[in-house]
Amino acid sequence: MNGKAEVVVHEAQAFQQMIDQLQRLEEELQKLKLEALRSQIDIGIKQLDSSQYTEYNDESLSAFFANIKARGQENLADRDSL
Repeated sequence: MNGKAEVVVHEAQAFQQMIDQLQRLEEELQKLKLEALRSQIDIGIKQLDSSQYTEYNDESLSAFFANIKARGQENLADRDSL
């Protein structure tokens, strides 16, 4: 053994309770994700209705994506340096 458990004995009822709790947590997470998505869609619709958006052409869209990629790489570098 290398310090890792090879066999775990667990009471069936306690194991089922853990499974049930995990399922409830997964369902709650899905609800929260759906609420967040709906909120973002509502914000987008309001921005469209109030003309708060930017139109892109092929060139400006490429620059936009490059900017997103660069910020993502910076965030990863910052996270990795912690």
